[in-house]
Amino acid sequence: MSLLDTAAIFKYHNNLTRKYEKGDVRSLGWFTPESQLLRFSILSKIANFDNCSVLDAGCGYADLCGYIKNIHPTCRYYGIDQIPEFILKAVNDYGNMPDVVFFQGDIEMASLPILDYTLASGLLCYKNSNPLYVFEMIQKLFMGCRIGLAFNMLSKEPENNTLLNAYDKNMIFSFCKILSSHCVLHDNYLEDDYTIFLYH
Repeated sequence: MSLLDTAAIFKYHNNLTRKYEKGDVRSLGWFTPESQLLRFSILSKIANFDNCSVLDAGCGYADLCGYIKNIHPTCRYYGIDQIPEFILKAVNDYGNMPDVVFFQGDIEMASLPILDYTLASGLLCYKNSNPLYVFEMIQKLFMGCRIGLAFNMLSKEPENNTLLNAYDKNMIFSFCKILSSHCVLHDNYLEDDYTIFLYH
């Protein structure tokens, strides 16, 4: 990710943080808490996370941590995000839970821990000057987990938004089938969103 791409993401979230109260999911780019929870529900269907390790790539405020740990308390959760304010709030809200670890860093450049599963909620929705970025990131995230990757993407760009990007689900799913013969597409929960599971 170029410096301009990174700067655009920081500016985007700084503007949203000034607009909404701290901790409001809309400061992360989510439209409603309900849509965020629905996306979490779909992502978590990739597996039973009991006694498994999970990386939340682009964790934001780490509300996915709270969601998963409430259902699978023995899950070992690791969250990473490049925005310091997000990590600080994540640590404040969830850092005292057992088997929860947070990192601040650029996911593209970071050497990520090899865990059982990787989840990416919203991470791959940003526009990027590199036309291959989304494919490179999907491959990196998949190769960085032992069992499976679940990620969601937009199928329709939001109105009046210059940073979020939508990708054709058939194109992305076709690419995923190159990486793995065991892929699952979920596209019946929101009209503008879809989720893909890849298994090793």
